[in-house]
Amino acid sequence: MSRRRHLPKYVSEYRDRHGKSRYRFRKTGFPTHNFKSPFGTEGFRIELRQCLDSLSPQKTMKRVSIKPRSIEDLVVKFLQSGDFTGAASSQTLSKNRAIINRFRTRYGSLPAEKVTFEALDKIINKAKEKKPDGTGGMFAAQKLRKELRRLWYILPIQHHRYVE
Repeated sequence: MSRRRHLPKYVSEYRDRHGKSRYRFRKTGFPTHNFKSPFGTEGFRIELRQCLDSLSPQKTMKRVSIKPRSIEDLVVKFLQSGDFTGAASSQTLSKNRAIINRFRTRYGSLPAEKVTFEALDKIINKAKEKKPDGTGGMFAAQKLRKELRRLWYILPIQHHRYVE
C-alpha cells in the first residue's frame, strides 16, 4: 500500500483483516498507537496531539555487555559466522537460531571454558523430557545436540580453547 500524501507525519494507513482502512501512529522511540476515531475528525486530531505531546518515549534498552569467553560470547560469534548460515533456507536458519538462542538464554552467563561433555549430556538429557507445554522430547534433544556440536566445533579454535 502506498503512503497517502494527506496523512500527518508518523501516521500510516493500513487495511485490517476485514479490509477496513485503519490508521496508526508510529514514531521511533514511541509506542505504536492505533487511532479509535475516524480520520479527519476532531477526535482523530486530539489523539494525534496526545501521541505527539503527552506520550513519553519508551524506555530504551540498556546495552548489556557480553562477558568475554562466556557461552553468550561464543553464541554471538557463532551466529555471526558464515558457518552458521551456510546454504540453509531462511526457515531452517530461524529454527536453528531459536534452538541456539534458547540455550543461550538459559546458560549464556556461564564461562564457556568450564563446559564439559558431561554437562552438555545432562543438558541434552534434560531436553529429552517432555514438558507440560508440549516442548521437549527426543527430536528436540537431537536437534539441540546437533546445534551444540556445530557451536563447539565449527568456530575456529582461537575463539575458544575448551579442550586443552
